Amino acid sequence: FIDVLGDSLASLSASGLTEAFADKPEIAVADKSHDASGLVRADYFDWPKAAHDLATGKDHIDFVVVMVGINDLQAMRDGADNLDPLSDRWKAAYSARIDAVLAPFQTANIPVAWVGMPPMRVDRFNADIVKLNEIDRAEVEKQGVKYIDIWDAFADQNGQYDASGPNVDGQIVKLRGPDGIHFTKAGGRKVAHFLEAEIRRVF
Repeated sequence: FIDVLGDSLASLSASGLTEAFADKPEIAVADKSHDASGLVRADYFDWPKAAHDLATGKDHIDFVVVMVGINDLQAMRDGADNLDPLSDRWKAAYSARIDAVLAPFQTANIPVAWVGMPPMRVDRFNADIVKLNEIDRAEVEKQGVKYIDIWDAFADQNGQYDASGPNVDGQIVKLRGPDGIHFTKAGGRKVAHFLEAEIRRVF
């Protein structure tokens, strides 16, 4: 039983995983993502609470995938303060929220894979996503959790956004949607390809 947590990119990746394991009836993928959610706006959706509820709930979970971030480049409330995105205090608070999502699964001995964000079409957004990925990777690896870097798989040879690229069969197809953020069906399936290896290794 694989639970996929995160935002709309996570949902598309969950669909890709379902397709990837279509011939494996012993593997079930549950899409637990929430559109427009993230780690910054706990008032909209509280991922640390959701992680705790899932890890301690009745449903059996063997593996968790987390993919979150596209909605997080905004000010974060910390008590009475508003922290500017990517400021030092914001980074510290964001790292603490990553830990709060991971902790319940670690306590329950449920393996987690954290998926990094792919390149984005808009330059400024892309530059911020690079920084967010750096925070994610540092914190996730510090906690001994597997970080899956998908950047190069969705980038051109210069490491920049590319709407098209090889799919899991090596054919050049559209991997990204018209908004320059989301995956196509083929893109979601390609993310799943990188998760498959980790899931098979764990099982």
